Amino acid sequence: MKILKYSEHNKSFEMAEEFLNIIGNDVFNESDEHNTILKKIIKDLKLNSSLALTFGTGLTAMIPLVNKLVSTLKIDLTTDTVVLITITGLTITYLEEKKELSVKKKMQIEKDSKSMLEELKLKGVGNGVIKKIVKCIKSIGNIFKILFKNTRHVVNGFFDMFAYSAIAVPVVNAILYMVNKYDMNLETLPSNFLSLGLGITTIAAKHGLNYLIDLLKDKLKLNKSDILKGINDVDDPILKKYPHPEYIDTEYKPVSFPVDDGSKLIKEQ
Repeated sequence: MKILKYSEHNKSFEMAEEFLNIIGNDVFNESDEHNTILKKIIKDLKLNSSLALTFGTGLTAMIPLVNKLVSTLKIDLTTDTVVLITITGLTITYLEEKKELSVKKKMQIEKDSKSMLEELKLKGVGNGVIKKIVKCIKSIGNIFKILFKNTRHVVNGFFDMFAYSAIAVPVVNAILYMVNKYDMNLETLPSNFLSLGLGITTIAAKHGLNYLIDLLKDKLKLNKSDILKGINDVDDPILKKYPHPEYIDTEYKPVSFPVDDGSKLIKEQ
């Protein structure tokens, strides 16, 4: 497929409208098989189970998405491997996004990440694949940073969204729809989601965030209070319009967290 460019404003706008309209149209059925495999991975690798609980239902909702993204890889991908790829990618992204983690928790997550990366190598999945998964997850999370740019908003990143399963699961379903329709993969998703972000930014600039909030409220059957948190005035100009969408940051800066031996968590191949 053709990778969308920033200059293609009309296509970006159409893509964003399609994404927003599809949210809430699909029903996610949690897979017992995925949950069983996840529990087995946590037990076999002696991982901290609390992290999986942090991801909640959003984790299992991500598995079909990750499966689609890695489906073109020339390696033997069992369901067990896809589940492990998913939790590894989410765990490393979580480690990089959550700057306020205590030293103890950070060390535990780094330990778990290393165990999962080593297990994936035994299954023929190198660190390069996980680096691309992390980049895709951050690209997806960036959409929500654009929608709720100000720190007063409920979603300021990928894992803030996961805290609200009523929002997270329908949005992940919509993302999977877009990935399937536009045949995105590990290489093309980040570029396409930059274009999608530009389209959403254009809609926010044209109609205001209240328009987007009302749209999500209706489609997800939520009260406005379920979407907004700590906002004193929903008529605040910041919520109404982005006056200069061209200045809104749609990039993320990847961070490499060092571990005890001074090396990067995911080493270059």
